[in-house]
Amino acid sequence: MCGFFAISFKDEHKELGKILFNAGKRLLYRGYDTAGVAVVKENGSLEIRKDAGKLDELNERLKFTEMKGKKGIIQLRWATFGTPEEKNAQPHTDCKNTLIGAHNGNIVNTPELREKLIKKGHKFKGENDGEVILHLVEDYYHGNLLEAVKKACKDIDGDYAFIIGDSQKNEFVSVKKGSTLFLGIGDKSHCIGSDLSAIYDITERIKRIEDGEIVVFTYDRHEIYDLKTGERVEREPENIKLKRHEMDKGAYAHYFIKEINQIPDVAENYMFYLDKAKELKYFIDKLKDARNVYFVGAGSSYYAGILGSYFLSRVARVRSSAVPASEFNELIAPVVTRDDLVLFISQSGETKDVKNVFDILPHGMEKFALVNNTASTLAIKSDITIPVRAGLEIAVPATKTFINEVLFFLYTALKISPDPELFESLKALPDTFKNVIKDRELVLPLAEELKDKGDGFTLGYGMMYGTALEASLKIKEVIYKQYEGFYSGEFKHGPLSCIEPDTPALFLSNRIDKHFVLSHINEILTRKGAIYTIAPYDASLKKVSRVFIPLPDDHPYILPVLGIIPVYILVYETALQMNYNPDFPRNISKTITVD
Repeated sequence: MCGFFAISFKDEHKELGKILFNAGKRLLYRGYDTAGVAVVKENGSLEIRKDAGKLDELNERLKFTEMKGKKGIIQLRWATFGTPEEKNAQPHTDCKNTLIGAHNGNIVNTPELREKLIKKGHKFKGENDGEVILHLVEDYYHGNLLEAVKKACKDIDGDYAFIIGDSQKNEFVSVKKGSTLFLGIGDKSHCIGSDLSAIYDITERIKRIEDGEIVVFTYDRHEIYDLKTGERVEREPENIKLKRHEMDKGAYAHYFIKEINQIPDVAENYMFYLDKAKELKYFIDKLKDARNVYFVGAGSSYYAGILGSYFLSRVARVRSSAVPASEFNELIAPVVTRDDLVLFISQSGETKDVKNVFDILPHGMEKFALVNNTASTLAIKSDITIPVRAGLEIAVPATKTFINEVLFFLYTALKISPDPELFESLKALPDTFKNVIKDRELVLPLAEELKDKGDGFTLGYGMMYGTALEASLKIKEVIYKQYEGFYSGEFKHGPLSCIEPDTPALFLSNRIDKHFVLSHINEILTRKGAIYTIAPYDASLKKVSRVFIPLPDDHPYILPVLGIIPVYILVYETALQMNYNPDFPRNISKTITVD
């Protein structure tokens, strides 16, 4: 959620605007609704161009790539404080238009700080919390920017990272408290960014900035300090190589469909890894001895945890509970002890709700994380990190990361209680994925229906419940229709009153539970609702469905992960017909760093 990149050169660089713009393109997946660029020219003059809108459209209008200077910042903002419009877009300046800066995260005491600063004579242009930082630093600034930033940080509450510079000096100062921050060390420049992907075009020599650290840098030097002690931090740079082809769409029209097509390969590679993973073996040993087991996640990761609970219960006879991260501290935290096991599930490893739980667990409790971004805060702070290994996922809606999270739980259950039949189906799963993706035209009749329909429901029984919730989320995220996910057995207890003629109801089913599912379908059919079904071929299920999408495997433990693939293709095809961008849905972010 939000992201910035800043770079410093010795002299004015005619390609600075292009460098900043390209870095911004690498940050798009984090989610945003405004964007802006600020550059400092050779003579110290400051130029800012920013507004609400998509980065490419803004570049056409504001000509980011034509900007020149010796240092600059680009920021992509996802609106929290202040509506998405030009005055709240970042970067910001102070009252004197001398300081320039941007941030990522959430300054929770913004209202109090604004009131205090306004009383002291500061003039604000908008309502964004990032602007507060500039004025607060300005208030403390008397020639030493590093010291002014240190003092300002004592007044700021929240989780954030920010960058700030004086247009009359070469240096930048940046702080990390919660949000990710990476320093890039180049031959003729230094840069800093919210994400490694923003830096890789400049340099592969990286220093990870840790929580509670402040870094001051110019084009040719840098120092890192501990904010509390003031002591200098010595840290050797890492040489980090990213797979650059993952950053591009290649021959695909969108990242979303590219990542769907990557699912078979990443799944096959992940199962090969899990087969011998020491982290998984250690996790299972701890799982068996735990008093209680909790899977904590948000969004798709939480739904993967729900499926994990079903797999462990049905296959391995191990009791576990999936808990939404935003609810855990209120409901579960008061009774957690060091005898319990908590697994944190997060694709980004920066999800604020998940990190909130991480930070309040009992002292000395071993912490486990299932994370795709192994350079993230959760990955680094956890005692045991199990990588998701799905590769870079740029489209905001999760696809291949969800699949690998679910596969982790299937493998865990199988390691505890071997099942030869399930293992054979699991080995064949990558090829099964390929067959479903290849037959994408099977979803087109349903896409035609969905694009003209209003809101509806996704329903699943038993192990298909978690899949129904993930399907509901994807329909909401990608095509902006309010499809509510339900355990189908609960639908008759109230929600059935919402069914009117032609109300869509999408069922995800296996065959062993079909008698329950047929009963739930009939409850809707008798109210003239429209039934759509994704399931292994079954004549009775097909007969009651307006559109039936067959699945090529009927193993009950494989179907929850297999059944979501047609939904991913469905929402993609529907989005195309509705002229929506499936990569970057409105109002949401890939990396949620606020409460």
